Amino acid sequence: MAKVSIKSKRLNIVLMTDEELKAMIDNENREDLKTAYTEMLKGSRKNPNDRMWFAPWKIILRSENKQIGSIGFHGSVENHAVEIGYGIDNDYRNQGYATEAVDALLNVAFDEEDVYFVEAEAEESNEYSIRLLKKLGFYEDGRGKEGIRFTKDKKIEGYWTAMGMCIGMCLGVALGSLVFSSMAIGIGVGMCMGLGLGASKDEREKKLLKEYKEQRKKSE
Repeated sequence: MAKVSIKSKRLNIVLMTDEELKAMIDNENREDLKTAYTEMLKGSRKNPNDRMWFAPWKIILRSENKQIGSIGFHGSVENHAVEIGYGIDNDYRNQGYATEAVDALLNVAFDEEDVYFVEAEAEESNEYSIRLLKKLGFYEDGRGKEGIRFTKDKKIEGYWTAMGMCIGMCLGVALGSLVFSSMAIGIGVGMCMGLGLGASKDEREKKLLKEYKEQRKKSE
């Protein structure tokens, strides 16, 4: 089931409902923003099972129980990538809230099996966003409609190996009790199995990432 809320160190990040998005559209005076929010609502209603890629997420500062900005993706996964956008109210800038929110939503994106890249765009004059993106490990990757395109790759190194070892340890406890009559032997066997499977999965993911990066270069 898709996530609708996440927590970071200081923030609650909550996916807006269609009703909240509709109210935001009704109260917006700027036509460009009204149009953008309307497109978000259309996407959300058309894709109810994938709303997290279309609807905005509220950035709520827990200490004040106040919304201080919004963040979200610009549509569903295309070519193994999603685009992210964000905004923080002026009074709360330069305090690390945007960095914290983007980092949290990066984890949401990369938890999805088919997402290997997250993109963002920033105008050359927007030093605030450029500094934020580089801090989070984004690199310049050409140009988009709104300025410089930045991309962050999915971090694969060791993820599945560590996961495999954890699963293997749990399996080893069961093997030790039921098969070997020795917890130490069971854990050893289970961890070896998990290590092998996890390392194999990591290698496969690395190859896919390399393949998809090459495909992206060819399509530019």
